[in-house]
Amino acid sequence: MGRPLSAESAREIVDNLGEFFRVLAEWERIDRAK
Repeated sequence: MGRPLSAESAREIVDNLGEFFRVLAEWERIDRAK
């Protein structure tokens, strides 16, 4: 983990995090609808 991130790697990480939080928000919404 010591090497610097390339711009492409950083973009992929941000994409994955965004997807992760979108799924979490969706679960939260489904949970409240019960």
